Amino acid sequence: MLVAGTLLAAAIASETKLTAADGAPGDLFGSAMASSVAPSGRTAVIAAHGDDDGGDWAGAAYIFHDDGTGWTEQAKLTASDGVLKDFFGSSVSISGDTIVVGSFFSDAPGSHSGSAYVYQRTGTTWTEEQKLVAADGAAGDLFGTSVAISGDALVVGARDHDVMAPNSGAAYVFRFDGTSWTQEAELSASDGATNDFLGVRVAIDGDVVVAGAQTADAGRHDSGAAYVFRFDGTSWTQEAKLTASDGKAGDQFGNSVGISGDTVVVAAARAGRGVDRGAAYVFRFDGTSWSQEAKLTASDPKNKDLFGWSVGISGDQIVVGAIKGDGGERDAGAAYVFQRTGTAWSEELKLLASDAEQTDRFGVSVAILQDTVFVGAHGDDDLGSAAGATYVYELTSS
Repeated sequence: MLVAGTLLAAAIASETKLTAADGAPGDLFGSAMASSVAPSGRTAVIAAHGDDDGGDWAGAAYIFHDDGTGWTEQAKLTASDGVLKDFFGSSVSISGDTIVVGSFFSDAPGSHSGSAYVYQRTGTTWTEEQKLVAADGAAGDLFGTSVAISGDALVVGARDHDVMAPNSGAAYVFRFDGTSWTQEAELSASDGATNDFLGVRVAIDGDVVVAGAQTADAGRHDSGAAYVFRFDGTSWTQEAKLTASDGKAGDQFGNSVGISGDTVVVAAARAGRGVDRGAAYVFRFDGTSWSQEAKLTASDPKNKDLFGWSVGISGDQIVVGAIKGDGGERDAGAAYVFQRTGTAWSEELKLLASDAEQTDRFGVSVAILQDTVFVGAHGDDDLGSAAGATYVYELTSS
């Protein structure tokens, strides 16, 4: 189903719906996702943190691969030491043949301290390579709330870690030395405060990390912020604190973040003139500093749509999820694709599931890769209540 945006500069060539081969009620397949391209084709990792194979809410992540002939399930990943309520799959990321999966409720070294698992692909086989924990991990840190990987560096968010103050949050950088992943840095905000939750979402591209702190009081209570850190070859330093030019109390700017090259997108799902309409803000680095380039909103905004619940960026394209948008059915969800021309961003498409139903939560997660958009709908009921699904859209110029 295609709903017009402002330009209609692109159209949908196809829609493919992915579900897990062993999907079951409550799996929440599609709750998080990421995608990558390699010489062997395109790969997507899709989380199902409600999967019960290792016990209630132990969690799993599924690998789908497209070698040019269509998307097929390649593997199902679970933690080698997973137990019930670990929430393995609370976050996922992929770079080439390497995947990292967050398990923020796992008990290592303390209750709900959290962990992350790294997997490597050889041929068509995925193998657990290493389990990561924070060097100073403590009970309740929720390390693994978010993960992101780029080449030989990955970052793991621990939103409840006590650095500057209780629950101020942190993000940990690990680097691969050819043999193993080792912790390189612990990133925290220079002005971190109680319940900022830095690391609730993280993103990385090369030597730059962005970490959201959605409840930071950036001039207003829970208005939110995002922090940019850069690696100079020796150490990581905070380069910028990003806030919305029109931020208001309760916006929760930083609830989702993305980065591609010199562009960062930061969502504020509870922003807007109405209640929780949402917005996404684009920032650009000019070689010296970061500045706000655009504010993205839906062409058909409604109260409580939560536009900006998820964001994805690739080059000059951004996709934004609105999990409670009315995609033909109440709270079915929607996703919006934006394109940059010069310094201007325009809405190209509004995506809706062709079989949308109430409370599917289409848009709970999104990813974009070379004109291919992935949208998670963890409330989809095809395989049972909240078993979940993911939709893949191939876009083409109209």
